[in-house]
Amino acid sequence: MAAIARTVASRKETLSAFYTSNVEFYLYGQGTFAKFVANLKQIPRGERSVVIRSVFGRYGYGRPGDASTSHLHSVSDLVGGFADGRFSSYGQLVAGR
Repeated sequence: MAAIARTVASRKETLSAFYTSNVEFYLYGQGTFAKFVANLKQIPRGERSVVIRSVFGRYGYGRPGDASTSHLHSVSDLVGGFADGRFSSYGQLVAGR
């Protein structure tokens, strides 16, 4: 992700969307979500930059009856919310979008 950040910055561009699928679920489980957020924070972004995530019902986080749903989350809100403790768990992250 550091290389992506450098490339985007060198082109004087900003992130539009970053698709994470459901990797955040696993990053929280492995205790590495903070590192992901620190890397994401380095990518130049605008006020409309978003993360697109897939949330799977089989883990109890999706909508009832759906196998998965897609969520949009402002990158700035994700980074700020993690820093201020609003997203200290995966459940808080997917509920607080």
